[in-house]
Amino acid sequence: MNLRVLFISAIVISSCVWSSVARAGALPTEVIGIFPPDVAEFAFADLQQARSLAWFPQLQKKVLPDQLRQFELFLASPGMDRDSRVEQLAWALVPRSSASQSSQDSTGGQESLIVALGQFSPDSTAAYFNARQRPVVNVRDHSLYPLNGGSGIGGTLVWFVNSTVAVLGEPKELERVIRISNNEESNLLSNSSLAPLISQANARSVIWGVLNTSSANHEMQALLPALAGFSQSQQLFSKVRAFTLEIDADLGTQSTFEAICASPDDANTFAALLQAALLYQSSRPDPPKQDMTALLSQAKVAATADRLNVTLALSNDQVADLLQSNGLSSH
Repeated sequence: MNLRVLFISAIVISSCVWSSVARAGALPTEVIGIFPPDVAEFAFADLQQARSLAWFPQLQKKVLPDQLRQFELFLASPGMDRDSRVEQLAWALVPRSSASQSSQDSTGGQESLIVALGQFSPDSTAAYFNARQRPVVNVRDHSLYPLNGGSGIGGTLVWFVNSTVAVLGEPKELERVIRISNNEESNLLSNSSLAPLISQANARSVIWGVLNTSSANHEMQALLPALAGFSQSQQLFSKVRAFTLEIDADLGTQSTFEAICASPDDANTFAALLQAALLYQSSRPDPPKQDMTALLSQAKVAATADRLNVTLALSNDQVADLLQSNGLSSH
């Protein structure tokens, strides 16, 4: 998950006219507790509402994990339960286990762990694999099914916790989830930094994301790239403790993200720096294309207590232009 991509896609979502009574389905505490405490990035999407959007295909391509589509194809396999469906999705980046370190990718030593909520039939899946004599991974009497339909053990596996919860991940990550479910390890609810932010976002949003300190520092550097050359820049960026993003179904066209800083003074400093950067960007004789910088030139930036708040509203035409261009690239 990349905050800039999630932020822009959230703008796309929030440009849809929502009913004032529409509410997102909250993520149960028990599901949050499936994840380990050391996640770097955590996100949630209420797919029941998101699928009604005209821009859902772009959201699925740019933001939602690729494994969602693979899982949906898996559920639609001949012989599986046709009533199976994914209604909500939570996903996170977690440290890759030492056994998986040999396969490097863009996450830089991190692995995706995904929890799908919906209506599933573990019995149908078991019967499907048994009838075709396809391999299944067994961990402590739990059956883990290859997402590729059983043609091989490698890659992402699926563990059905029950008929409403499925966990997708690499073998070692799922083994860890099973240990967490057996109370042998702590879970995300014990993370004193991220758990309160997750609870706050989870109350109302159709889509939300939370980033830990390391990921938040990276995102702040991306928002203020001009500071990278200064000797004190790393010390300044270290003042960012977390990032959050929320799309409230009742807010219509408004998207909001926050940088949680070490102190109110730090939040004011970042607000001033970002406002100055946006002012400079808007005054350039050769304004940039509609990437993140151009979008943020229309944003409202303010500091409230220890938080840097950024809000933005776009017209439907701007959203259409963004989707037709390469607007999802970074700076």
